[in-house]
Amino acid sequence: MIANAMTTDENILNTAKVSAHRCIGCLRGADGGKRDCAIRHLLADGFTPEAITSAELFFKTAH
Repeated sequence: MIANAMTTDENILNTAKVSAHRCIGCLRGADGGKRDCAIRHLLADGFTPEAITSAELFFKTAH
């Protein structure tokens, strides 16, 4: 249970860090090329694929 709580807290922290990154606008945008570029930059800056996916899902809205 404690390990899961730490993982959840870590995911929230990483999502916040991704959200503050200069590439967040492109990550959230409709242009697939810009999203791919943002993902490459985020990975190069040390973010995990899980943190990037979590941030992408965080900004999705239900329609």
